[in-house]
Amino acid sequence: MAGCLKNCRSGLGFGFIRQDSQKHDVLVREENKGPAMDGDRVQFSVIHERNGKREGRILNVLERTRVQMVGTLNIKNDKAILYPDSVKHGVPIQIPLEQLNGARNGMRIVAKIDVWPEDHSMPIGEVV
Repeated sequence: MAGCLKNCRSGLGFGFIRQDSQKHDVLVREENKGPAMDGDRVQFSVIHERNGKREGRILNVLERTRVQMVGTLNIKNDKAILYPDSVKHGVPIQIPLEQLNGARNGMRIVAKIDVWPEDHSMPIGEVV
């Protein structure tokens, strides 16, 4: 099955998959989202169903809606991480030090995501 992931606005970690062909959305808990982000088109399976309500697990990201993220750069212990302005629309992005392109700690930056991991680790990007 396929649909579009919409994350909860509150930043609590869960979201819903909207399917074109179904009336009711499918709940996806944080631990079942994998590397999917808000707005991504995903392939999923239903893992629980009760009283007409379904819960799913994302199996694969079919199409990404975002390749860039805006946020604040944090450099600490030779690691650079962009923390996005919106928890709904993004995840932290690891940026190799050689890809900072002059950006410094605490700056608000835009980063392009170059590598999308298949597991729960951070995507890797560069400052643009």
